[in-house]
Amino acid sequence: MKIEIKSYWSGEVLYAYGCEQNTSLKSLQAAMKCPENLYGADLRGADLCGADLRGADLCGANLRDGS
Repeated sequence: MKIEIKSYWSGEVLYAYGCEQNTSLKSLQAAMKCPENLYGADLRGADLCGADLRGADLCGANLRDGS
């Protein structure tokens, strides 16, 4: 399953990742291994339990629960 991480402001796709049994956490971890940053990423409702976000540029990211 392919998951896209989009900009909170523009809706532009910042990163897309796909694999079997994909999750938002797996997609975010894959995105963090690439040189792109996640500035302004819309991560509302993403289950990031156990995520190691050291070094991630999440400036301006929306991390609300989506409700």
